[in-house]
Amino acid sequence: MLLLGLLVTAAAVHQAHRFVDQERQVQFNAQLTRMRNDLAVHVYRNIDVLRTYQAEISAHRVVSLTALMRIAQILELDARFPGIVSIGYLASAERDAARDDGRGAQVLYLAESAASLPGMGAAEAPLHREAIDRARDTGDIAATAPVGPGSGQDSPDRFMVYLPVYQSGGAPASVAERRRDFQGAIFLTLRPAQLMAGLFDRHQHPEAHIRLHFEGYAQAPPVKTQAVELYDNQNEQPATRNVLRTRVPLTLAGTLWSLEVDMHDAEQPRLQYWLPWAALALGLLFTLLSTLAIDILRRSRLLSLQRASQDRSRRREAEAALHLRQRAIEASANAIVIANAREAGYPVEYVNPAFERMTGYSAQEIVGKSLRVMHATDTGQKGLEDLQRILRDQTGGQVVLRNYRKNGQLYWTRLHIAPVRDDAGDITHFVAAKYDITETRRYQEKLEYQAYHDALTHLPNRHMLRRRLHETIKNAGPGDPPFWVAFLDLDNFKLVNDTLGHTLGDLVLQRIAQRLRESLHEGDVVARRGGDEFVFILFDREAPRGARSTLHRIMTAVSRPMRIDAHRFFLSCSIGIAAHPQDGSDPEQLIKHADMAMYHAKAQGRNNFQFFTPALQTQATERVRLEGDLRAALANQEFELHYQPQVDLRNGGLIGVEALVRWRHPERGLVPPAHFIPLAEETGLIVPLGEWILRTACRQASLWRNKGMPPFRVAVNLSARQFNDERLPMLVDCMLREHLLPPQWLELEITETMLVTDVDIANTILHKLKSRGVMLSLDDFGTGYSSLAQLKRFPLDIIKIDRSFIADVTTDPDDAAIVRTIIKLAHNLEMKAIAEGVETVEQQAFLREHDCDAMQGYLVNLPLPAAELEEWMRGFQRAAGHAL
Repeated sequence: MLLLGLLVTAAAVHQAHRFVDQERQVQFNAQLTRMRNDLAVHVYRNIDVLRTYQAEISAHRVVSLTALMRIAQILELDARFPGIVSIGYLASAERDAARDDGRGAQVLYLAESAASLPGMGAAEAPLHREAIDRARDTGDIAATAPVGPGSGQDSPDRFMVYLPVYQSGGAPASVAERRRDFQGAIFLTLRPAQLMAGLFDRHQHPEAHIRLHFEGYAQAPPVKTQAVELYDNQNEQPATRNVLRTRVPLTLAGTLWSLEVDMHDAEQPRLQYWLPWAALALGLLFTLLSTLAIDILRRSRLLSLQRASQDRSRRREAEAALHLRQRAIEASANAIVIANAREAGYPVEYVNPAFERMTGYSAQEIVGKSLRVMHATDTGQKGLEDLQRILRDQTGGQVVLRNYRKNGQLYWTRLHIAPVRDDAGDITHFVAAKYDITETRRYQEKLEYQAYHDALTHLPNRHMLRRRLHETIKNAGPGDPPFWVAFLDLDNFKLVNDTLGHTLGDLVLQRIAQRLRESLHEGDVVARRGGDEFVFILFDREAPRGARSTLHRIMTAVSRPMRIDAHRFFLSCSIGIAAHPQDGSDPEQLIKHADMAMYHAKAQGRNNFQFFTPALQTQATERVRLEGDLRAALANQEFELHYQPQVDLRNGGLIGVEALVRWRHPERGLVPPAHFIPLAEETGLIVPLGEWILRTACRQASLWRNKGMPPFRVAVNLSARQFNDERLPMLVDCMLREHLLPPQWLELEITETMLVTDVDIANTILHKLKSRGVMLSLDDFGTGYSSLAQLKRFPLDIIKIDRSFIADVTTDPDDAAIVRTIIKLAHNLEMKAIAEGVETVEQQAFLREHDCDAMQGYLVNLPLPAAELEEWMRGFQRAAGHAL
């Protein structure tokens, strides 16, 4: 047991010595780590001053030297950064021109202890050029080797740090772009002795001997340098007994440094010296206590390590967070304001540079004052009431305010406010972030105006009309005057656009809009619904401000002659009226009924106004049903062609037939063309219907030809849309080829109105059709506006005399004269004349007497289906002596 006790005692003594040494080493390492971290944070805190200058230069294309020098005053460099000797700016063009006296650089700050710009001698020029190039290429800070203080001294005791400035603000992505974009460099001179004096003087660390060495460059040395000792807090060597010594490396902006520390343990607790001996003396008796002491030391060591690690982490995090917050506030593009919450008026204690740029006030002008100066005399804002409530209730929130810059210019801000509490939970300050939303507000106002106003006339558009009409209906009370909704459409305005162009048409609409606006009483509304359509809200007040008199003023204003450039216009309009509430109680219904009444005014000859009646609703419903049936009729093959024969007035022979479309409705029976052709033209269904008619007529003509019948033409009427379709000649080619029909068997009929819209285009189309070999006839001649000068240009074969002249040709001398003239005109132009609507023998005799070529009408026969026409032709030919 003794031997065991001695062994245990010896082990306890050895373990005690070991733990004592480890405890010393751990404490020394923790102390050294804190020193190195303190040094690194302190150095970068001084160097970060450069970034303030960099941000100011990058934020402004032109920065005055006075503004840059004022930063030193704001940052209080003399008091807060004693290690900084000087700060300057070296433009890219002056990199190689820097001379011994430093006149190549702009001095932005010079410490009171410095007589001139230090470290800029000729001997150090390579060091400066290398550091500038390294900063330029990396986009980050670059430090030089130690340099001398100036003439008369040869011991380097300071170093310089450069930070690049680029024209685009931030550092470009590649080295080539950084060199091209390089504008210059901000630099500062640091004196390590003064930098470290506040951290490691001998009074703060009497047990430590601290030295700072420059070791060289982190990469291959670009210039020749040597190691230099820059700081020593004690000029004498400490005793070597119980001394711990180590050297730790530091990397600073591309250079290598080392911190060397010697520390003795004179102040270590005495317990650690006599503990092993006590363990030896009491070994056998107190083996258990020794084991317990060892365990206590082990736990103490672990706790010490843990606390040291936590202390280092917390300190690094706190310093990094504080540094980040400070830089973020200074670099923020939004204005930051800190105001005192305990004093009356909430005086300002801090504003960042963005606030100065936004308001035009400097920090010196606003600190200590209330922000009420931003509102000027505009104190009736709702945002100010919300702001006072937030400050009174000491809560956070946001408001939108109208503010005024120092020069009086208005701008809009969105202000975010948050209270700041102390450790006791009391509010001491308010932090406010100001966002300039002027452009956003202007853009929103512009968008809102564009959304509710017509771009051409600046009148309210259909969306604003609907809103105003909804508000008017909602606010209409029993005692209020009734109001009308009037729907106005300019008569024949399409002709203005088609003949003179849309540019001139837009000018006409602008003039009309101005006239309409001037015709209204206060409270009345006019809106442009689109195209040449305008809608009014007219209040029917007592005379002379009644709605009916307003309508007369509107129509008079529209009909006044208008001159634009060399053109003079005489316009008219048709207006439909729906009265509230008898004609509708919601906006859409009133507008729809007014629209129906407007179309009724158009049907009544235009240039008038009509009121909505229930009968118009019935007609509109019937029209919608008919349109739906018409669309289904093409798919259901409900159309069929009837053919009306044309005979020669000289020999009585059959010369052709006219194909006329009929609609066999499953419920209505046979629908006349006059009931559905206008609707088909209006809805665009005339295009597929016209193509079906042309294909069916060509197929039937080919069938008759294949049956060996004598040759005669099949005439097909073309609609205006078909005639203006550039694909019409190709369509005719396809039909003739598809049915193997000779072109002379096909006749295409057009009307005068198709030719007068654009004579040149019409002439081109007619010549293309004529080149195919088909026959061309002019239908309903005498009812349009074609001139003889135009008529002779067209390659026409036949002129058809309208039935309106034939009906009274034997009783009305005027009609007789017109018919004779048309016949002679056709013959003089080498054309044939065919009379339509011939119903009596007397009419036939008159036409034959005056040498008309052919006729068609009920006197010959009604339009017949193809099978019935074949039977009629056989009988007709037998009667004429020509059996088929």
